[in-house]
Amino acid sequence: MGMLVSKVVFQPPDPQYTIDYKTYTIVQSPHGYSIPVSCVFHQKPRFVILYSHGNSENIQQVHHWCEVLSQSLRVTVFAYDYRGYGPSRGTPTEKNVFSDAHTVYQYMKKFYPDTKIVLFGRSLGCAPSIKLAGMVPARGLILESPFLTCVKTVLNTGFTLWFDMFRNETNIRRCKQPTLIIHGKEDQVVPFAHGQQLLADCPNAWGHLWLEKAGHNDIDSVHRKELLQKISFYLEDLELSEGSESSHRTLRKRK
Repeated sequence: MGMLVSKVVFQPPDPQYTIDYKTYTIVQSPHGYSIPVSCVFHQKPRFVILYSHGNSENIQQVHHWCEVLSQSLRVTVFAYDYRGYGPSRGTPTEKNVFSDAHTVYQYMKKFYPDTKIVLFGRSLGCAPSIKLAGMVPARGLILESPFLTCVKTVLNTGFTLWFDMFRNETNIRRCKQPTLIIHGKEDQVVPFAHGQQLLADCPNAWGHLWLEKAGHNDIDSVHRKELLQKISFYLEDLELSEGSESSHRTLRKRK
């Protein structure tokens, strides 16, 4: 049953794209897998974002968006492909996705301290971002269109089935970072209620952005101005709290 769920969950797009080594690099995992990583550098970044993309996407398709994030928010952005996505060989599984995210995070730490790294996940990418946030002392966590579990996106149940994957509803409870959650109220892929529930269960919720007319895949385009403004406010608060006794202290919350 678990393998069947995996085949339904993961929908990698056409894996063919050309690697430009001025833009992309290859990070080797401890298990010998090559993970393609896209890097968009800012000369004077206030933070460094580890961006985990959604399903049916790869780093070539989200590269322009990473450039927008870098320029608009004054950040450096690292994005990566999960095993089985893009030219990355191997099979996408829950365990492998988590492992790939952790590998890229460890690579980033060679150049930046934990206090400068912000985890940003979109849709499927929220799962590795949440899991990673519960394991490492990253500075912040941004979730765009997050879900409770894979099965609960299509089945409205109060029970968590044994074969379910990406149990964000449980993993979010271990995230101490100030957390911003973004969700469209007209999302037809992940019910809006998932974002609301994750916000309620988050130990250190900074705030949220509920978009009245947004769906699942149009937030970055149609609602870009509101999205970037909210993230900018969030990063400003992270900056203000730098140097405090606890890098995970609760910031002033914004609605």
